[in-house]
Amino acid sequence: MSYTETMLEYVYDQYCLSYNMEETLDFIEDEIDFTREEIKDMIQHTIDYTKEQFIKDYNSLVEQFKSKVVFSEIDCKKEKIEWPKKSGVYVI
Repeated sequence: MSYTETMLEYVYDQYCLSYNMEETLDFIEDEIDFTREEIKDMIQHTIDYTKEQFIKDYNSLVEQFKSKVVFSEIDCKKEKIEWPKKSGVYVI
C-alpha cells in the first residue's frame, strides 16, 4: 500500500470513529501536517470512492443473479425479488 493510500485510510478511519467532519478535522489537524481543506478533501474522496465501489459491486451481483436460471425475476427498481418455488421450498 502506498503512502497516499495509507494516509487516506488513516484519515477515513478517524472520520468513521465519529462520523463528524468537524471533530475529525480538529483531531487530524493536530496530528498531521495538512490543512483542514486537504483533510476534508481526503475524507470526501474516500466517501465517494467507497460509494462508487459499493455500486459497482452491487451491480455486479445483480448481473450474476440475472444470469442464474433458477431466478424467475429480479426487479431492482422495485427492490423486489421473486424466487421460484420447487416442492414448496424456495431455492437459493
